[in-house]
Amino acid sequence: MRSSRGGRSGRALGAGLALSLVAGCSQTTAPACPGEPIGNFLLSGTLLPEETACSPDLPAPGWASLVPPTVSFQAILASTPASGSAALCAGRKLGDLLIGTLTGSHLRVEVTVPGAILSACSATCGAVMTEVVEGDLAAGTGGVTTFQGTLVDQMDPDPSAPAGSCGACSLPCTSTYTLTGTGR
Repeated sequence: MRSSRGGRSGRALGAGLALSLVAGCSQTTAPACPGEPIGNFLLSGTLLPEETACSPDLPAPGWASLVPPTVSFQAILASTPASGSAALCAGRKLGDLLIGTLTGSHLRVEVTVPGAILSACSATCGAVMTEVVEGDLAAGTGGVTTFQGTLVDQMDPDPSAPAGSCGACSLPCTSTYTLTGTGR
């Protein structure tokens, strides 16, 4: 599936969606979410401008002006209690799994995606994106599970991209969001 965001539209959950990521397609169906489902979550995030920048940052108004101020997405959280592994699955065609751990109620999952294009910087700005979702799950009333944590998108230079291909953007660039949600 190709869109204006390019190849793997399900890859990026946060800032990557708005940055018009383009990456190669290798998977054509939604991957199964490994483990026992914890819940189907609607996750929402708000940008933390003080934790969103490039190094060195762009001229005013900076990197935070190029990423969305809020994000919202559906995801399945699953775990394998015996191994402590966990997964966050967007459940969309061409989506990557974020894999990691669930230790007690603390979740940390991530994915690294090579071949991204940060068109907000330039049409040829190649990046490697690492996306991390980290936070805590809590049992709410009526067996409903809640999540509170962060979503961090780290954009690093793609070693195969031509020098200077990112225009005014000087990678690495990081976008950080508060992230909350309720499982159904």
